[in-house]
Amino acid sequence: MPETPCFIIASLLVESLEVEQVHTEASGLRFVVYITPGADGMDKVNAAFQAANQKRSEEERRAIGSAFADMVVAGAHRDFFAWIASYWTK
Repeated sequence: MPETPCFIIASLLVESLEVEQVHTEASGLRFVVYITPGADGMDKVNAAFQAANQKRSEEERRAIGSAFADMVVAGAHRDFFAWIASYWTK
């Protein structure tokens, strides 16, 4: 498993893998959720993903792109609105 750069961890308030409580999509659908303290935190997370992608070989990028394409329904578009029912930190 690749190491997560420390500045990503410091930029996140919450990270989570979620599923729908009421299924309106395929039951295997998963949502990756993260909350940052501000826009600069999102910029740091996005920069970290880009940096990690640049470290991959062209073959790895193609494999990831191919796997992603296999999971996506071409031409489908859905908008999604989420409501956070509760949130707290220690």
